[in-house]
Amino acid sequence: DARGIRVAELQVNARPVAVLPGSGLDGAPRGFQATLDGADWPASGPVSVVVNLELAGTQRLSVVPVADTTLVKLDGDWPH
Repeated sequence: DARGIRVAELQVNARPVAVLPGSGLDGAPRGFQATLDGADWPASGPVSVVVNLELAGTQRLSVVPVADTTLVKLDGDWPH
């Protein structure tokens, strides 16, 4: 449930990318989305995507791997 997302910020290859509310998917409308133009993707090699989320009251976070290699690093300042 994406209602717990308070802030979503996105960077692709160290460039900020605008984040829009809603997933854009009819079956799962909650979430966020971003449009990437061709300048965001190199002709070859890795792409660095950084997503900063401020979450509140979220029970679960899922990440879908969408590349040959997907590395996920999670950090948080929750004191518990």
